[in-house]
Amino acid sequence: MVSGVATNRKAMMRSDQRRTRESKADAGCGPNGSGRGIDDCRSHAALPFGVSFASEGIRARFRGPVREPRWSAKRIVERMVTAVVVAAFVSGCSTKGIRAAGSVGGNAASAGKGMRPSVFEVSIGGFFGASYRVELQSDGTLLYRHNPKTLISEPGTRTRRVRVGDDQWREFRRVMDEVNVWAWRKEYIDPNVADGTQWSLRLEYADASVFSRGSNAFPEQQDFERFRVAVEMLLGGREFR
Repeated sequence: MVSGVATNRKAMMRSDQRRTRESKADAGCGPNGSGRGIDDCRSHAALPFGVSFASEGIRARFRGPVREPRWSAKRIVERMVTAVVVAAFVSGCSTKGIRAAGSVGGNAASAGKGMRPSVFEVSIGGFFGASYRVELQSDGTLLYRHNPKTLISEPGTRTRRVRVGDDQWREFRRVMDEVNVWAWRKEYIDPNVADGTQWSLRLEYADASVFSRGSNAFPEQQDFERFRVAVEMLLGGREFR
């Protein structure tokens, strides 16, 4: 009885070994196969009855080079991460460049607009002499009117438009700050003179403003003279006296 069982068991083992060899040959495993690796042999081979796949003999026989597929999940993820990083870097640089260019252009425009006042009206003269009046227009030009003999309201007055650059406005504002035109009194009057020279100034910026006028009286002579010359510079050297 025991002998018959042993014989049947040996026959079963030989049958299993034969099937294993055939499967290994089909999968390209073993010494005559292509050696595609242990994973391929696992999927095609049926292990012999009672033999563990982990045994060293089977492991050594089935061992082969394990090659990572060209488009494995790991490589796909790595390439996707690299592409995202590069795209973010390029996009960031471009955005910064655009922002920088926009910032430079915007600051330049703001600086030019900021140097120009929102209101500028100035006049000087009298009935028995030349008279001048300057007014800032909505388009940024100055309306310059001059009558060489009498008041602006009288016949003979000449009118012209004068364009003013940002640098001229910047220099004008610098002089206004230096003479502290913002501290001038509202009126300077000499009651002892019935006629003579009258002047007026209205100047408004976002951060400072002044309204002042006079009749035969002025602020400090040196400061008023610098102010008068600054107005002439805005007018491109045209008279204002």
